[in-house]
Amino acid sequence: ILSGDSVRLQLTNGGDGTTAGRHPGCTLWLDVANIAELHSRVKERAGVEWGPEVYAYGRRECAFRDLDGHLVILSEVTN
Repeated sequence: ILSGDSVRLQLTNGGDGTTAGRHPGCTLWLDVANIAELHSRVKERAGVEWGPEVYAYGRRECAFRDLDGHLVILSEVTN
């Protein structure tokens, strides 16, 4: 996992299913504000994988796949 500022890039060999077995790829993790609005804009254009859900580690997240099948995770801090 490479990280800097509010972006994390996870490089994989495809063995964990992050690219649905198509080819090695990456997971892009973005720290965002107002995830509900972003989710509503993305859900009509991309295949939403899950979310938005609130997790025990204090973040609300959702994920979708880009046109090449890479996983993009949107995440925001919750209380």
